[in-house]
Amino acid sequence: MNKVAIILFSMFLVSCATGPTAKNKQESKIYVVGTKSLQLKEVSRWAKCKLPKKANQKDWKSWVDNINVCVSQKKWNQVESYSNQMLRRFPDAPWGLYFQSIVAEKKDNLMRSKWMIDRALTMTPEVGIFHFQKARLILLEGDKSLGRALMRRAYDLDSSLVEAAKFLAKAAYQDEDFKMSLQYLKNMDESELDESLLVVKMESLRSTKDYTLALEIAEDLSKKYTKNFNYGVRYAQLLEQFPEKRKMALQTYENLLKRAKKLGKSQKISVHLPDKISSLKRMIAKAEEEQKKKNEEKK
Repeated sequence: MNKVAIILFSMFLVSCATGPTAKNKQESKIYVVGTKSLQLKEVSRWAKCKLPKKANQKDWKSWVDNINVCVSQKKWNQVESYSNQMLRRFPDAPWGLYFQSIVAEKKDNLMRSKWMIDRALTMTPEVGIFHFQKARLILLEGDKSLGRALMRRAYDLDSSLVEAAKFLAKAAYQDEDFKMSLQYLKNMDESELDESLLVVKMESLRSTKDYTLALEIAEDLSKKYTKNFNYGVRYAQLLEQFPEKRKMALQTYENLLKRAKKLGKSQKISVHLPDKISSLKRMIAKAEEEQKKKNEEKK
């Protein structure tokens, strides 16, 4: 299966060239059949920021890979020049238009950028990454509703669009659709999730009562971001969901209180730690007393 790299960061540029008009959509389809998005770091393993020597119809993918590497290296002059040449060499391919859209965005010419990506979509409307680029431009203009709809369309066409999945996961979380948020995140490795997405995943798991997995993420966050006391609080709160781990939760709260006292009043903590510690001590004592009575009754 052919794969085409997706540009995962904010992209830009501009060119004077106007893109070609496709003879028909059928001719353009040969340039996108079986394409899937890849991380740019994967493409850079085999591609370089220079034009391939060949320009036959079957060589279009090498051109796309190499221009993507230029984008990853932020060599915008090459992206502009090479995409212009791609438009001439592959007049029925939508990829030159796609890169021209990125070029126009770099120069803050959103109108031209949208025009270019719209032309690419007219040629081959079934390519997810083109809808992804259009969605980004619409979101830059401030239309969150349409931008989200286009982002969902991009993901539906190509579920390997990681950045679209991240956007949709956050949007679903804001809507309190926690199951859908987890659905978008389910195929992602933890290394692909930044701090904000780890929080989204943790809170979505907690809201759907998957406390075990939520606890794992909370523990990692509390260890990695030690200055954020609320990660420690969430870790302790999740420990409380397991009766056998409530003493660990108590110890966590007590450690947080000690650290907070040393740092003064600058820490904004989501719970009042002294009250929480007192109530949890009472809960643990009550549970131990009840267990002691049960044990005595069995004798």
